[in-house]
Amino acid sequence: MLKCKITVEKKEEADKASTIRSQELKDIENVDGVQDKPLNDKFTVVDQVNIKFPFNLHRKEFLDYINDSRDLKLRAYILQCHNLSAVNSYSDIKSKMAGYSANCYANPYVELLIGKGDNINGLVRYINDSKRAVKSTLHPRINQMYAMDTTLLDDYKLTINVKSKGNLVDTLIGSTKIDIEDRYYGDAYSKAKISLLLYKQYYKRRIDKEENAKRLKRKVEELNRLQTQIEGFEELRKIEFRQLMKEGKQQPQGTMQMWLDVFPADSRYPEYNLRYEQQNNYELRLVIWNIYNVPYPPGVNT
Repeated sequence: MLKCKITVEKKEEADKASTIRSQELKDIENVDGVQDKPLNDKFTVVDQVNIKFPFNLHRKEFLDYINDSRDLKLRAYILQCHNLSAVNSYSDIKSKMAGYSANCYANPYVELLIGKGDNINGLVRYINDSKRAVKSTLHPRINQMYAMDTTLLDDYKLTINVKSKGNLVDTLIGSTKIDIEDRYYGDAYSKAKISLLLYKQYYKRRIDKEENAKRLKRKVEELNRLQTQIEGFEELRKIEFRQLMKEGKQQPQGTMQMWLDVFPADSRYPEYNLRYEQQNNYELRLVIWNIYNVPYPPGVNT
């Protein structure tokens, strides 16, 4: 009776091992159900990676990668703000002649912090750009890039404050918060690079076995080709319009136009050059030489 039980258990273990091995071979021949054939030219290199080598959180390699601590760099490109909530007001002769009781304005600038905003060990986690405050406007053009450092999983939240510079105390206009971890792992470009790295490691581990070695080597060659292409792939920047909120206020206190790049600290990620469009003042002169066929208003005699 005991011998029969042991035999059954060994058979179950053998069947389980055979099933796992069959699944591994299926992954080698056909990654997650995607046929190993060239894709159409309409697919970008990022699309090809995400289709043929998908970012799969059901695989242990991907879960381990996400749970590891990771040093990242981020660049916040802040272009401009629109319709900010006013902080101050003043009245002058021109305003009164125009029928306004007062002009509303602010002196806005941006402040950025990651986590608690501690700048330690040469890492930048806090930036206060009050020296670039734009005077007397509710629609400031910022056009600045701010480079900062973060470490996942510890510091995952970026806060961008828009403040108004005052004579004694600066006033918060509104804030927007961004989840850095979600941006990094949720971005198609970053996910494609991570997938290439992890699948390449997976196939290299299996090359040591004679079985399907040629097939595995072709997979690694394809991964190397895609890695070379994706390194030269320039990702399109997606400009965001983020609402600025303030505690105690239900309505947005303005809108910020910006985008955010997040990438590994040891990688070379191209920096976008923001060219500021200089504003010029122009004088418009309108000369009216004559008027023809204009009817008289009712009740006016010629």
